[in-house]
Amino acid sequence: MPVAKLGTPGPSRRKEAGLPSRAIRLQDKSMHVALRQAYEREMTAAIERYRSHHLDKAFFHLERAHILGQSFTIPHAKAHWWMLKVGWKRRDFTEITGQIARILGSLLFTWLWVPVGNTGGAHVPPFTPMPIPEEFQDLLKKGGRN
Repeated sequence: MPVAKLGTPGPSRRKEAGLPSRAIRLQDKSMHVALRQAYEREMTAAIERYRSHHLDKAFFHLERAHILGQSFTIPHAKAHWWMLKVGWKRRDFTEITGQIARILGSLLFTWLWVPVGNTGGAHVPPFTPMPIPEEFQDLLKKGGRN
């Protein structure tokens, strides 16, 4: 029988106490709700396009998701992971190698600095800030870290 650490209520005790799960609490601390919703919309659109073999459209939505999520480690790495998958399907060696490096970079350095607005593809310089699409500017001002 597993023993819970003192002072750390387990999942069932959290629910009984009306507390959110740890995953929800961490999510709330990291990304503003409106920003997360916009990020998830772009990721959902990208994955749907990917699964229907519309790789250019999938990549377009991944670039938009990257802009929205790049200040947050897991969403940032997730966008790069899906870009890697698109690169693999296209047999694009530059995209594959570039995304492997960017995944590692996103996991190690997102908390330090990101080039704001960068779309994240391997065919653009990785450290170059880029203009933020107009429809994302307010979201990033109130919900982004940078």
